[in-house]
Amino acid sequence: DFTNLSVWLAGRLRPLVAQGHSIILAGQSFGGMIALDYVARSTQDANMAQVSSLVIMNSSPAFGKIGGDFQSKFIAARLAPLKQGKTMREVALGIVPGMLGRRAPASCHDEAVEMMAAVPTATYEAAVPCVASFDRRSSLRSLSLPVLCIAGEDDKTAAPEVMRVMAG
Repeated sequence: DFTNLSVWLAGRLRPLVAQGHSIILAGQSFGGMIALDYVARSTQDANMAQVSSLVIMNSSPAFGKIGGDFQSKFIAARLAPLKQGKTMREVALGIVPGMLGRRAPASCHDEAVEMMAAVPTATYEAAVPCVASFDRRSSLRSLSLPVLCIAGEDDKTAAPEVMRVMAG
């Protein structure tokens, strides 16, 4: 869950802050959710390393209405190939094309497939419902650090309009 992910991230950031580094936290897609969750939690927890600014790329402050039909369908669709006995490489080959922009070079596709194929199946199976449970909309107004929101024009999940609303 996001609590554990934020605790994990805090453990990686604390030594950098202790060495005097200023933290600019950047996250893309699921990583953007982790980054946003971390920053929201760090405002309430003095033990977490403070971040000086945040960059969110192709991500969203929420994944729809928690417990909604959309989430259930998303989880079922993303996990179905594994239940059918497919490998993570086969899952990646089915998902990656829908994640890339129409002008993405073939090398981008191949690298994304390789990265996703390297994800352990158990990690993927845990991450999918985790993503579907994300909702940090209520935390956005309380952020007091600079935040840069970036979206790709072809992004279907975190479209430019979603990013504009989040930035607002």
